[in-house]
This record gives sequence, structure tokens and C-alpha cells, in this order.
Amino acid sequence: LVVRRFDLPVSDPVVVIASTHSDIPVGEFMRRGQTIETKSDERLLIKIGSDVLIAIDERSRIELSRLFLDERIIKFPRGRIVIQNQNEVPVIVETNKTLSQVGKGKGIFINYDFLQSVTIAPVIGSIQTHLKGTQESLLLPVPISVKETTPPTFSKVSNNPTEGASATFHEWVDKEFDQYGKNP
Repeated sequence: LVVRRFDLPVSDPVVVIASTHSDIPVGEFMRRGQTIETKSDERLLIKIGSDVLIAIDERSRIELSRLFLDERIIKFPRGRIVIQNQNEVPVIVETNKTLSQVGKGKGIFINYDFLQSVTIAPVIGSIQTHLKGTQESLLLPVPISVKETTPPTFSKVSNNPTEGASATFHEWVDKEFDQYGKNP
């Protein structure tokens, strides 16, 4: 009745499907507007609807801003996430100075909030990114780093998820994505 009364679109369900060292149990349902924050050594894998997987690394935060069938927006103030979208409806990742659309594909987002820097790295497909406050819209086939200042600036960077401190997270992501999703 409320949906019909206020013409609210139908929301996709969000559920935790895998975790490590988390107090949030597998099977826990999340709602629009909810903030998900991981602690040290904690990782989560959530599924939105039947076609979007989001892996959340330790010490990260996302907000489930909009979860409608035709519009999905995730606010991402800090940390590291990997998104795999198997649908044509894009998932929009919003930071202070960027709006990035992950269409059918896979992308890595790293928000160094203390450095005011965001790395956006397409893995499968490309990511369309708009720099807020500018006329800049980019179709990214390669990783970039965005300095979230006024005005925001960007530069190409290299991103190898199999090296460095994030390698164990990406190994976990690959294993979980193989189990719970298929490549777009």
C-alpha cells in the first residue's frame, strides 16, 4: 500500500552471503539507507538482487543509498570494494567528488579518505566516471586516481590486485565470486 500510495519503486533485496571474522551473520538482510562498516580483519560479501556482488575489505564503509530495480547507488566514503555487476542496469558508486557507473562488468574502488584520493580500476568492461563540479566525464578502460580536491583532478595509475597488502583480499574475492557469481 505504501509503495502504491507514494509511487515508490520496488527495492532489490540485499543479503550478506559470505564473511570473515564478522559479527554480521551470513544470511543477514540489509536495507536501503543502511551503512555497512568493516573492522580490522573483517570482510563481507553482499548480494544485491540476483546480479550484483559487492566485496568489502577490512576497514571500509559503504552506504546502501538507493536499491531500486532501475537505480542502484552505493555511497563509498572509505576503504576498498570490488563490484561485479551481471546486469545492464549500472551500479553507481559515489564518493565526495566522483560518480562512477559499473555496467555489466567488474571494478575495484579504493578510497583513501585521509589522502583525499580515490582509485577507480575497471577489471572487466569499462567504468564511466563523472567528476563532480566539472564537465569531465570519462569512460575508463584503465585505472585512474582522482584527487578529491576542488576542482578534482585525475591521472592514470597502475593497479595490480595480486601484489601488495591487498593481495589476500583479492584472493578471497576471486574465490567467493567464483562460488557465488559468474563472470559478466
